[in-house]
Amino acid sequence: EAQNWTLPQTINFDGNLYPQVAHTYKWFAAQSTLEDQSANMGMNENGVIVVGSDQTSWDDNIQPDGKYLRDQYLLALILQRATSATHAIDVIDSIIDDTEWVTRAETYLIGDNDHLWVVEVTGNNYVAKPLDNSVYGMGNYYSIGTDWNNPGYLYSSTLVQDAADHGCDISITGFSG
Repeated sequence: EAQNWTLPQTINFDGNLYPQVAHTYKWFAAQSTLEDQSANMGMNENGVIVVGSDQTSWDDNIQPDGKYLRDQYLLALILQRATSATHAIDVIDSIIDDTEWVTRAETYLIGDNDHLWVVEVTGNNYVAKPLDNSVYGMGNYYSIGTDWNNPGYLYSSTLVQDAADHGCDISITGFSG
């Protein structure tokens, strides 16, 4: 249900409080049949569609400091807040690049009537690749690789330094290294 919120308010994610925004949109999500029951696809009232797929990454074994955002929570926040597919990238940026929250490795296809993006996230980093056609195959692996800084791509401000801090030369191994 779309809702206006009186601020400040928070959302409880596994005992960690996350700030609420002033307005959220109606949305729905489908759950997988996996044991963890994670939501891996959904759509909101603005026509933003998000589909997620689990990945592995160089920072999978990093232990978060308690501000861990499950992939289904990130998907829900995107759907609650995004007005368009491109705005969804801003939502992701405001959640995982501009805060101390971290998430597990995941690839999202995010689209609306005008744009389609493949967005790969891990830890507190992301890379968003604009897609210029209506067909894209997605498996359980990262696909952006060393193309993360191509023109038109968007990525988190801490990406290069975080990779280097964990022994990964992202210019050689790419985002999936």
